[in-house]
Amino acid sequence: MAKLTVSDLVRLDRAIVTISLDPKIGPERPTREGHVPLREYTEGTTRVVYHVTVLGALVISGSRGSVAGQGFAVA
Repeated sequence: MAKLTVSDLVRLDRAIVTISLDPKIGPERPTREGHVPLREYTEGTTRVVYHVTVLGALVISGSRGSVAGQGFAVA
């Protein structure tokens, strides 16, 4: 897995801040019935797939080319 560059981290940080300010900003992606509804937000070349928990926390899974990661952020 390739490391994120400084510019990648800046774009990712900007995307996470934007999502935390308005968790419903990303359009819902179609999922199978009974699965957690996922949302997708794109900031430049950075794509973040996430879902918002009942308590308002964000569970994040992002990718950029061969770079992928998962995280958890409390909004």
